[in-house]
Amino acid sequence: MEKRPLTAQEKLDRLKWKVYGLACMFLVGIEFYNLFRGVPLLDSLLDFMIGIGGVGILIEFAFWNARRLQSQLDEELECSRRNFLQMVSLHTATTALLMTHDQRELIERILDATLNAIQPADTGSFYLIHPETNQLKLEALRGANIFERENSEDPEAFTLMYERGYADRAIQTKKAILIPDVQYEFESRGTRRGEPHYGARSVIVAPLLLEDRAIGVLALNSFSSHAFSEMDLTSLKTFAMTAAAAILNARLHEEAHYLAITDVLTGLSNRRHFFELARSELGRAARYGHSLSLLMLDLDHFKQVNDRYGHTVGDQVLHAMAQRCKEIIREQDIIGRYGGEEFAIILPETDSQAAYQTANRIRTSIDETSFTTSNGDHIHLTVSIGVAALDGDKDDLTVFINAADAALYKAKESGKNCIVMA
Repeated sequence: MEKRPLTAQEKLDRLKWKVYGLACMFLVGIEFYNLFRGVPLLDSLLDFMIGIGGVGILIEFAFWNARRLQSQLDEELECSRRNFLQMVSLHTATTALLMTHDQRELIERILDATLNAIQPADTGSFYLIHPETNQLKLEALRGANIFERENSEDPEAFTLMYERGYADRAIQTKKAILIPDVQYEFESRGTRRGEPHYGARSVIVAPLLLEDRAIGVLALNSFSSHAFSEMDLTSLKTFAMTAAAAILNARLHEEAHYLAITDVLTGLSNRRHFFELARSELGRAARYGHSLSLLMLDLDHFKQVNDRYGHTVGDQVLHAMAQRCKEIIREQDIIGRYGGEEFAIILPETDSQAAYQTANRIRTSIDETSFTTSNGDHIHLTVSIGVAALDGDKDDLTVFINAADAALYKAKESGKNCIVMA
């Protein structure tokens, strides 16, 4: 059977007893030498006992210092190990963050890396401030086993119970917080323990700051009191800084992508993006033999609106027109600004008859309800609509759009405010 290797403490104890043995052999040798010289036995024994005591004290003091130094060295090595682990995790997280711009994936990766680096943590939470409500919203949570134990079906209810106050404090002060013992803090403030904290005893919280503006919070919890050190708090602040930069980068990328595919005036898909979506739907419908229809809409006499009220009011009307159409069509339908006052709508799983009904609802809504501008003007408009349904002659997007466009042209020639089928 292979022997277990000795620990540093066991080796130190063995060395101490070897030193004791050598010291005793040395003193015994001196004792025989004194007896050989004729020193009285009593005096010699007294000198021997004093010598043994003195040597013992010196040895114990020396080895006490050695143990203390060994303990300090172990602590330093443990700190170095944890610091190295945290640096590796931070590097891993930073590298991973460069590979995605998806905010949800970023948040989950950051939280996983933080928990891996700061090992005393049992659970972790990631909050972001909601731009509309300006309230903290739980975005990610790790440590799911606690929910099974507490029978909690609502993760946010779990976290808000015991860490929401600390998160709010971190947001307000823009400073990281270390709570060594949650229970002690409650009791020291005279707060009753009616507020459950689900076994969490220590908490560290760091705000996510962008240009001195708090956008969220990263929080870790442990079931043990005094689990976190100042070094852990410093590491959490580092991860929070990385998270804030990553969130900003993701938002900038998302904004750039939105601007690239969106018509800024109406909020609809721009012409290029509408063509991409339409081409995808057309391919799917042709491949599986599903119905597909296309509406081309054009506001009648819109030039008169610009000439009479100005382009600012004209822009408001276009925006209202877009919103009116979005309220009428289904969620799966695709609407885009085709150009000027012209709009296009793709209707998946829709035959010509259903497409005509949708077009008529839009035409009727615009005809019967005027557009109200910011100046309080009520502008009445009508719309002409061309409708094309997918068939064997229109399985090409250009042909499909041209068919609907030709039907729109006929609607214009027929006196406007009407619908023409291709």
